[in-house]
Amino acid sequence: MVTLDRGKFAAPVFAQAAAFVVVLVIGIFNGHPAKTPTPAPTRGASPGASPSAPTASSFPSGGAKDQGIKLTVTVVEDLAGGLSVADSQVRVLRDGTTVVVASGTLSTARSFATNLPAGEYEVCVNPVGWISAVPGTHLDHEFICSPTAIGSAPQSVTFHVVPKTTQAAA
Repeated sequence: MVTLDRGKFAAPVFAQAAAFVVVLVIGIFNGHPAKTPTPAPTRGASPGASPSAPTASSFPSGGAKDQGIKLTVTVVEDLAGGLSVADSQVRVLRDGTTVVVASGTLSTARSFATNLPAGEYEVCVNPVGWISAVPGTHLDHEFICSPTAIGSAPQSVTFHVVPKTTQAAA
């Protein structure tokens, strides 16, 4: 029968444990957290939408990314006439700037979703061949835009559009 010398076995185990503690202490002093944060879920919720998530550097607070509040953009086609706004470009800008904090395309369900921190934004869509059917929107480089505020609850922005040919016929 073979017997193990506990002294020879314990020394390497204690040495390895001590080395691990030293690495943790060095990491803490160099600004790395002892616990690795879990990654946030993927932003965006619409099938077919491909938003680019805002980064922490996009916002003046410079804080860590948070989940944010859900913003859903929907486009309703009034008098479609066989045309579709699906795959139209969407962009969300920080209000009063040209900084794009989220962008993507409308899904086949004519919607786009993303998560954003609370704040003031300009939500814009570019349905080529369409114009806004309601007041309160404005054009910005071929995009139909509407201001919106994101607070503590999910926010929805709906654009009603008609084909440009409808305007000429009216």
